Amino acid sequence: IREACSLTDNQFVILHIGGTGPSRNIETVIEALQFMDEKCVFVIQGPGIETFESDYIDLAERFGVAERVYCLPPVERDQVIETAASADCGIVMLKNLCLNFYYFYPNKFFEYMLAGLPVACSNFPEVKAHTEREECGVTFDPSSPESIAESIGVLSENRERARDMGAKGRTSVI
Repeated sequence: IREACSLTDNQFVILHIGGTGPSRNIETVIEALQFMDEKCVFVIQGPGIETFESDYIDLAERFGVAERVYCLPPVERDQVIETAASADCGIVMLKNLCLNFYYFYPNKFFEYMLAGLPVACSNFPEVKAHTEREECGVTFDPSSPESIAESIGVLSENRERARDMGAKGRTSVI
């Protein structure tokens, strides 16, 4: 990811890997970037990116963060964990649109942990309980850009702690 986007080790890579589109709440994360340290960048990688990329970049331009949003094509299923491992955290930010989303345990939640990444996820009951119990990441209100930014700040401002959370997450799923 860093090579594909020409990013430095100093930049904090927030990764969304997976499906794109309105139900994924990517727009709120883009908005949240304006409240984060400038070293934080958001990489969106997955199916449908060719359909939504221009909308994401337009939105990023409106919030003055276009230079910190990167859109990459999807990788093959067997490359997801290896690709994710090059980020600094994985984000899962579904909105409470239905019970399936509210009580979700999406594949990407576990893929990020297998990659050794701390997770930043919606504060819904199941994933919040797992995240707190295993001390493997942070949670936020997915409808609040400020809440997302604050949670990501916990990780980006203390990378050693973030790496420790990622290691705990990996241990919890292997």
